Amino acid sequence: MIDVTNIRKNLGRYISQPIVSILARTNLSPNVLSVAGLLVTSGAAVLIAMGHLIAAGFTVLAAGAFDILDGALARYSNRVTLFGGIFDSTIDRLSDAVLLLGVLGLLLRAPEQSSLFVWLDCDWAILLLFATLVSSSLVSYMRARAEAAGLTCQVGIFTRTERIIVLVLGLFLNQIVIALIIIALLSFITAGQRFVHIRRQTEEHTGR
Repeated sequence: MIDVTNIRKNLGRYISQPIVSILARTNLSPNVLSVAGLLVTSGAAVLIAMGHLIAAGFTVLAAGAFDILDGALARYSNRVTLFGGIFDSTIDRLSDAVLLLGVLGLLLRAPEQSSLFVWLDCDWAILLLFATLVSSSLVSYMRARAEAAGLTCQVGIFTRTERIIVLVLGLFLNQIVIALIIIALLSFITAGQRFVHIRRQTEEHTGR
């Protein structure tokens, strides 16, 4: 069976290593990169709300680069801290919400212009946005809660990396509805995978 988690880690390390080695020579804090990523994400959300989807897709990719670099810089420069991990995770949740807020802004501002919502009326589209936010947050929350309890929880077919990739493709192809459906569905599946994984670990710990 393919180890998706290690593939993600190795690919991220390969991409980030040359840039991180340069950044490590400066006094730049990983937390600054996290905040910069949130600001770029906010710019992407504005572009989405205005209907500039191609530009928004490239901006989301740029924000994703910051998301890769902040953690990589912290590890490379031996500046990994408990607060830094919590701060980075919080910024990630805010970034996810801001992007969906941008999609909501597009829907409410000019629904008649949006072929991307042609399958859904406004009410159903808002429900889809809500399901996407809940499912994606649940995946991240389960990992955070499990690790806080001393368990491991990096399993799952659809983590934040995959969510961003699917959203970017949806922006490029003007198919946000399809992207949101995929994100919501696969995020719920991933949450189920993590639930089973956590359950097995707790059973092993209790000997039941």
